[in-house]
Amino acid sequence: MNHHGPRHGLSMIELVLVILVLGLVAAIATPRFAESLRVARLEAAAEQLAAHVRYVRSVAMNEGKTATLDFKESDSAYGCDTVDSPERIGEPLFVSLIDSFDPSIQLQANFDSAKRISFDLEGVPYVDTTPMILGRIIVQSSSDRFRISIESGTGRTSVTRLSSDDSPSDDRLIDEGLTELSL
Repeated sequence: MNHHGPRHGLSMIELVLVILVLGLVAAIATPRFAESLRVARLEAAAEQLAAHVRYVRSVAMNEGKTATLDFKESDSAYGCDTVDSPERIGEPLFVSLIDSFDPSIQLQANFDSAKRISFDLEGVPYVDTTPMILGRIIVQSSSDRFRISIESGTGRTSVTRLSSDDSPSDDRLIDEGLTELSL
């Protein structure tokens, strides 16, 4: 008597097909996930940088002293020797975006063609001894870019994600044009 009961489990062919489908889904999803993760890190870097600009300005106003934020584009880093890091009290503020977020991050700072910005005791941004006219910081990785803008006169800071239609040279041309017009 040949008794065939209900079948339990999968055949070898069914198992191979399931593994192939899962592999295909993983192959498609992994690059998109990695790209999303890179963009999220870039946005976090831009937001942290903007928060540190606000923090340095706040310290200058609260302590009644000038505070200067220096940018080192070649290392994608920035810092302020006279202000303690909010994360590490007692240590000066210094951040490497490459070490903290992603090795592909690049930094461009332009404060009336300078690489440093100072805030006075009223929070007004200065470049050397002149009130700043235009302040922009670009944080980018691959084709994704965020712009941190610092308002002249007030020092207020905002973060904007730039579209891929915005040419990297657009900001440089605008910055240089406004600097030349104001001289």
